[in-house]
Amino acid sequence: MFVEVGAPTDDGLHALLQTIITRPIKLRTRRGVLMAETERTRKLAGASAALPDAWP
Repeated sequence: MFVEVGAPTDDGLHALLQTIITRPIKLRTRRGVLMAETERTRKLAGASAALPDAWP
């Protein structure tokens, strides 16, 4: 059964986008694909920017 819900709020979408951006960065950092968090990755995680040039 499906339950109809209202449209997401701007805050809800912002929180979801932050999660979508932050999780892959953290995962790749743990696996050693990215070096420890730098100013550039912090800006990416906070600004919904494009992926870094060196992204594998």
